[in-house]
Amino acid sequence: MEPLSALGIAAAGVQFVDFGSRFLRDTIEIYKSTLGQTERVAILARATSTLHDLSSKVEEKAAALPANAISGSADAMFLDTCRQCRDVSKELTEVIAALGANLAAAVRALKASGIIGSLSRKLESIRVQMETVTLICVWAKATENGESTLRVSQQLVDAVATLERVEATIKHTARSLNDIAKDSGTAENSDDNLDRRVRRRKIVDALWGGMWTPSPSGCPPLRHPEDPTTFAIARGGILASLAFDSMRDRQETIPKAYADTFAWLFEAPATNRDGQASPWSSFPAWLEEHTRDIYWITGKPGAGKSTLMKFLTSHPRLRQHLSVWSPPDQLVVASFYLWNAGAGLQKSHEGLMRSLLHQCLDQRPDLLPRVCQRRWACLQMLGPDAWHDFPPWEWGELVDCFRALVSQAGAGYRLVLFIDGLDEFDGDHNKLVETIKDHSQWEHVKICVSSRPWNVFNDAFQRSPSLMVQDLTMSDVQRYVRGHFENLPAFTELQLGDPDTAATLLQDIASRADGVFLWVAVVVRTLARRLSAGDSFADLFATLSELPRDVKELYEVIRRQIDPSYLSQSARYFLLLLDARQTPHTPIPSAVTFLLADEDEESRLHLDFSKTSVTGKSWMVATMRRRLSSRTMGLLEISPANGTVGFLHRTVLEWASQTDNLANIKRDAPEDFNPNLELCKARTTELLNGHLGLARGSHQRLADTAGDTAKRFWELLILCLRHAAHAGGCDARSDARLARMLGRLETQLPRLIISLGIRGVRLGQLPEAITSIGDPGLFQDLSQRSNWIEHPHPFVRLAAGFAILPFVKPRLTSNFYAAGMSTSVGSYEM
Repeated sequence: MEPLSALGIAAAGVQFVDFGSRFLRDTIEIYKSTLGQTERVAILARATSTLHDLSSKVEEKAAALPANAISGSADAMFLDTCRQCRDVSKELTEVIAALGANLAAAVRALKASGIIGSLSRKLESIRVQMETVTLICVWAKATENGESTLRVSQQLVDAVATLERVEATIKHTARSLNDIAKDSGTAENSDDNLDRRVRRRKIVDALWGGMWTPSPSGCPPLRHPEDPTTFAIARGGILASLAFDSMRDRQETIPKAYADTFAWLFEAPATNRDGQASPWSSFPAWLEEHTRDIYWITGKPGAGKSTLMKFLTSHPRLRQHLSVWSPPDQLVVASFYLWNAGAGLQKSHEGLMRSLLHQCLDQRPDLLPRVCQRRWACLQMLGPDAWHDFPPWEWGELVDCFRALVSQAGAGYRLVLFIDGLDEFDGDHNKLVETIKDHSQWEHVKICVSSRPWNVFNDAFQRSPSLMVQDLTMSDVQRYVRGHFENLPAFTELQLGDPDTAATLLQDIASRADGVFLWVAVVVRTLARRLSAGDSFADLFATLSELPRDVKELYEVIRRQIDPSYLSQSARYFLLLLDARQTPHTPIPSAVTFLLADEDEESRLHLDFSKTSVTGKSWMVATMRRRLSSRTMGLLEISPANGTVGFLHRTVLEWASQTDNLANIKRDAPEDFNPNLELCKARTTELLNGHLGLARGSHQRLADTAGDTAKRFWELLILCLRHAAHAGGCDARSDARLARMLGRLETQLPRLIISLGIRGVRLGQLPEAITSIGDPGLFQDLSQRSNWIEHPHPFVRLAAGFAILPFVKPRLTSNFYAAGMSTSVGSYEM
């Protein structure tokens, strides 16, 4: 449909909406006025006539549209919106008739039934839909001509302005749509811009509400190279919406392969002495073949599957072999490492899809219009800064985008995906396997996965090319053991005296490992400590024989080796990390957070935290690293990638979570230890000192945009309250500590808001406004809270929403604030 035709339909709809809205607003005024009955009846009669004329004009426009319009097309959307106009017109006519019969009674009935509010919302929806469909038509014309939407909308304004006998409403509608498409970034605080942002958000909601279906062939690419900045902003906006903080955390924390290990992967498998094929499938052959088979890397827990996946995805020979398969298309390679011990998106289907899409589209941004059709079209309709108004990614949209990506492989690109740790997935493994197998059936897509040999994966991949890691790493394990021991001065000294026994020890360690690298790493670390203490070969052999060959049983032996004076602190560290993982929507604590949780709130560390420099933070990380090493014997460690505290391996988490082991850990902890209370203490200190880098563990004052700073602030505030909600009600002493912590937060919050320059929401509206800020996952249950209360202090209302009774209950008494606490906190703006 031509934009001018669409504009005519939209203008007719806008006239209808404007009249209906004015009539509903004026109804109460008519009731309150001193007009006589005759005058009122005359006004209502004119309203009926005008309503009929405007409705007829919309019907006339609708009659020119094809009755069999394709669902999701502009014609179909206009037909649907015109039908809504007709339905609302009937309802308005019924309202007018009721008013004419008995005005006073009718107004009371309308108020009680909510009909006026309902009709107002319907009219506003019609307006948004009319504007949206017209913008779609303008955008379609723009892409057809290879121009920007803003340019075509301006041309439409200019064309309408030169026409004679054109209704003022049409000219106004054209100018209004042109304003919506303008970049609003230059006047953020103007009333006009705020109004434009509100209208744009409504149009974005309409585009996501199912009324419009993008073309199956995808959106045309942006074809006006004279404006590369527009493309860069649009690309950056979509990629930023796909990214999440922990997207690369697991990959970065996986250790690099030890020198000269895993090189066999890129060699052809050797046959055995009987001439039979190797028990593993050639990986280079799979890379070079035209096959839809999935390659499966499997093995025992700790065998080194993730390390192998990281090794092969970064190895130059990977692309050398793939280049045999890919010409003439470009290779697009992406990987994701699922991590059950990590944050929510690190172990979810959503995180997997978002990460793979981000990597692929970052390599080939020209695919954005064909893959992210709805978002790309929206950016072209409303301007590149409109991505701020986009809704969060939902599963259905991610599936559609990923399907578009894999289904179009072969049209200039070929897709290679590596997915590590299918067993780490926190969901239905059968559905995950089904999804992966569906994507692998596209001709120009290759997928390699790794997992433990669970039944669900054995059943799915038993006919696929595969390898069992621990069956192939004996020489790698020997190389690892020899390399580590020969670098130890204490071992070198013993080796000089008895080289044969030294060689036997190394061989025994490698043999007992059964190809499990994690077992080797833990045992080598244990024996290295004994060597440093001066143990003899006999002592070392005795220690080795006592170490269980099952890696999880090995952890309990290691825990028993912890200095008894450290057992209580060790237990606290395990419980802090376990509880942080169990608290919904909670990021993994950093080393600094851990140290703050470990120290008393009256310590100098807490009291002087605001004075601590970045160098001081580094000292804190180093201190925490030493404590974790001595108190947990390395079972907990600090990630070099992001500074967060985590488990050495997923098997440590599994071991610590087992009922008997967890009971032993809790037995070693102080009786009144409350992990969530200590985490609340740590987060409160961070928040009150403006250190908002919680998600990445940087703990540096953000030099980010005001919006990002506000988002981090709200996230950390909610995190404090979430820990507080889980900490309350345990014992009187803990409740008193909790009330004091939140009391500090209540009194210092206004000062902090001003110092951080956070604006846009009144603190007095905090409980109502906070649900729409930041990561939806972090806030999603707030909108369902049933504990909101009426209270002059907004922070008390917010705490009540989290049911933090030790803090809220005393503040419900009439004289609590009589001691002089200011009640002006609601006047601060953010």
